[in-house]
Amino acid sequence: MEGALPTDLHTSQGVLSFREIHERFAATSYGKILAKNIRYRFFKPPEVSHAEWELLLGPDVNNLEHHWWSYRVMRAFLRWNSDFSREEQEVLLLTAVTHDWAEAIIGDIPYGQKTTGEEDDELHLIPQIALECFGEDIAQSVRQTIERVLREKPHLRSTGEGSKLGHAFEVVEQLGYLGTGGRAWAEATKREGLSTALRGNLQWLGVDIHIHHIPILLRYAETYPAVCRYLFGTRHRITDVLHRDIPSSLPSEVMLAKGDVLVQKSQVTRTVWERWLQAPHPVFSQRERE
Repeated sequence: MEGALPTDLHTSQGVLSFREIHERFAATSYGKILAKNIRYRFFKPPEVSHAEWELLLGPDVNNLEHHWWSYRVMRAFLRWNSDFSREEQEVLLLTAVTHDWAEAIIGDIPYGQKTTGEEDDELHLIPQIALECFGEDIAQSVRQTIERVLREKPHLRSTGEGSKLGHAFEVVEQLGYLGTGGRAWAEATKREGLSTALRGNLQWLGVDIHIHHIPILLRYAETYPAVCRYLFGTRHRITDVLHRDIPSSLPSEVMLAKGDVLVQKSQVTRTVWERWLQAPHPVFSQRERE
């Protein structure tokens, strides 16, 4: 139930709701910078405004509102996973509303292109921003999100293992990516009146996200019921994307630059996806599978 999850952060100076943290940050100079920026900008044709991009793909493509969207996804994830203490839930929810604050200073670096040095710079800046905007009490809580969650995401650990909270946040980020990819594909295939360039780029975005993030989520599917249910609930769309002919779906310049890589990756992802679909999953009844 919604009421069972925390909605506030408890500190030594009192209680502050996660919504208030987000809104107070949004009113700062850092928040205003993020509000003007968009995610996945590489896929946006120049003639498409930021507002139109957000209308097509939803609030998650706005750099500021991405935080609140991540918070909502985190709440949904936690409802399906009961093995987190209330204190761990608070840490994860605070991470969701603060994790990309540093992008107001260093900018949004696309997934997979951020260097270790850039990651480290971000993680140093987030508590500094919290201290400036909220004071030491909140900054101390934010430092906990850095040390217990963001520095413990599996790709930042030399062992690749990560922590319980690091893996949980990684899952929520991956679910967010896939949600945007699904919306991009739906808009490209169903919305009328799109320019050829915009339709092609939306299809490219949808394909790119699906082929790169589905394998990651499949590795988490049996551990986290939320992931298993999300993938199963969107299986028809995922199958549609993975079975489309990539050369005919993507802009010609994209195919010239990276077509072979995308086709190969698509084939690998399609194979592991089909294998997962055919396997039994205890979380589903036979009726649900049908």
